Amino acid sequence: MLFKSNGFKCDVDVYRSSDGVALRFYDQSKEQSEEEICVCVFVQPPFGYLSLKFDGEAGEGLISGYLNADVFDKPRAEDALELLENLVDPDVSFPSHITLLNEVDYIEYNGEY
Repeated sequence: MLFKSNGFKCDVDVYRSSDGVALRFYDQSKEQSEEEICVCVFVQPPFGYLSLKFDGEAGEGLISGYLNADVFDKPRAEDALELLENLVDPDVSFPSHITLLNEVDYIEYNGEY
């Protein structure tokens, strides 16, 4: 699936289960191929995740997640939230808390040290 918002576009994977939906926002062109996985040292992180956990019987649920603030401003985050909401029953309202994060550091392990 492709996500488009305010001149930005990225790939989205949709994961569904009986109790929710999760979205992963990323750049497919920077994903490692199967051949690269065994020699890969630097892994490009996704732009973020959104997760919807719902109780189908009660008709209630919660949306949470994080999005990279270097990519998502508030309008883009709202568009991502709308994308997730459009994947479920439109008559149900889901409170949400989406965190916009800035990367400050990372931890790397390559199996050799």
